[in-house]
Amino acid sequence: MKTHHVLLMFLISFYGCTKDPGNQPVGNQPQVRETAMTVKEKQLVENLKKINTVFKELYKSNHNVMLVNAAIFSDVYTDESVLFADLIYPEQSLLATKEKFQKLCQTSKLSHTRFSTAFFSEASKLKDPGFDAFVSSQKPRPSAAARLNNINQEETEEVSIYFPYSENFGNQVHNVNTNLDEEDRDRLPDPNDPIYYGITLVTATRNADEGPGDRPVYQSGALLYYENITANDAYADIYPTHIIGVNGIEPYDNTVTNAVMGVQPPGPPVVIPGIPREVKQVYIGEVRCVHQYDNFLAIDGNGGDSEIRFTRSDGYLKMADGHVTADNLFIGDPYPFKRRTIRREDWVEWNLAWDEDWEADNHEQYYAIFEDDTKTTREFSASISTTLSMKIAGVINAAQTIGPIAVKVGFKSEDPIIDHVNLHRDVFFHMNRIDHEGQVLDSGWPVRRKNSRVSFTFMDRTYIP
Repeated sequence: MKTHHVLLMFLISFYGCTKDPGNQPVGNQPQVRETAMTVKEKQLVENLKKINTVFKELYKSNHNVMLVNAAIFSDVYTDESVLFADLIYPEQSLLATKEKFQKLCQTSKLSHTRFSTAFFSEASKLKDPGFDAFVSSQKPRPSAAARLNNINQEETEEVSIYFPYSENFGNQVHNVNTNLDEEDRDRLPDPNDPIYYGITLVTATRNADEGPGDRPVYQSGALLYYENITANDAYADIYPTHIIGVNGIEPYDNTVTNAVMGVQPPGPPVVIPGIPREVKQVYIGEVRCVHQYDNFLAIDGNGGDSEIRFTRSDGYLKMADGHVTADNLFIGDPYPFKRRTIRREDWVEWNLAWDEDWEADNHEQYYAIFEDDTKTTREFSASISTTLSMKIAGVINAAQTIGPIAVKVGFKSEDPIIDHVNLHRDVFFHMNRIDHEGQVLDSGWPVRRKNSRVSFTFMDRTYIP
């Protein structure tokens, strides 16, 4: 028998994979980080399970699977996800404002209203007033426009449908039988293989890296049964998987991504006639994350992508009165590393300004890296030595002194600080282009923290008169 490990386009529900009669559930016992403890969390989990029950019926229709995938691939939300509410309430949905989603629906003859109607028809069969109330609580409030400004204005946990590793299954928008290259055709279900799998449905019943799921087995287009599997990163990397949970996603329109201009290789100083002095700049170049900081399954909003963030602490010319702390600057926005990017240990180009003018007498600065989460406030302290201003009789004097200043950085993360260290200017620009750890990227910059969970390069540029 022929097994299709790389599967076809996202607009197909029956992703081709020949059934192996000896197939066993993937993975070991679920790797649980946090179970549902409170009454509210337990009620949430029960309602997520009921959504799964309804979706298992909906997904018997290829149209409904295509509609959900079209919503996810339209990039309305972060984390390869779409809000459950946007699928079942078309009138208030942000999907209605997204041209890409509308085009996908038109091209593939998909109806948002048809999906919504089918959901409520199946949900009514449960005859569960509590579930009906929960579904009603998910209704977007008060309007799509307002949600762009503040998606989390209500305390209701917003349920999402998450498609991890969605890039593996393509984002083609054409009909299955047209406009495909040879590689895509090889991914189509083999008509000689009568048994194949559909999209696996998983309910997030806890915060964990593994959990049970239901994989549909089809024969000649008809659903035979759902088989129990264990879903995790290794599984979702091969088999298309939809996770019903609470990932804490946001509209892309409500986020600003780090601008990527392309990493520049090391070069000589750039001459700018008329510039009054030398200017030295430092940029975060390329970054790699090799650890999944957020959950594969989530019920608390900390699921999906790992949002990595850099900070810079600078006390230059602050008052030397023993009470003032350094300024802490959060560099750019949290960068979302997808689970696929982390699993493959891919490098990502940032080219993000860390300090565009590191002054000659600003002797030390401090950098830190953390994973941005929605809860658990943490703080760490340090000290840097730099040039400080002096105050005499309440008046700022031109006099300056070199001395220490405190660093205090507060951040929200479920995980400890990833990395932090003092940087000394007198050696930084001499040492930054030297390979100290045995790895230099193709860009020409040496890797820092090569064996850490987050590795990166610092780029430096010098402008002279």
